Amino acid sequence: MQPASICSVGFRLSGAQCDTLDDLEAVERALRRVAGAAALTPVASVHHRFQPRGISAVLVLAESHIAIHTWPEERTAHVTLTSCRDLPADTIVSVSRLLKGDLGAGTVVSGTVVV
Repeated sequence: MQPASICSVGFRLSGAQCDTLDDLEAVERALRRVAGAAALTPVASVHHRFQPRGISAVLVLAESHIAIHTWPEERTAHVTLTSCRDLPADTIVSVSRLLKGDLGAGTVVSGTVVV
């Protein structure tokens, strides 16, 4: 039996809307939309709000997880999408566009690791 492979994609968002990065509903909505765009299955979510600003949130998936950490004062966020399923290049592009639009980012840079 061959061990399962893991695909993990990191996204760095820059120039994002600081109010959006501190809006828990907007952040969680973006994570759920990412899961939908990647055809992944959400099963639970957890978050932590920092003071005075910032959010860390995780959407647990049947296939693994999506995590986001925001720094509204720096207008940046980091998102990690990890799955035991392959994430095709067109899906990664779609997720990048979705994050850029939903979180009002100026730029999104991504990198992929498959283990």
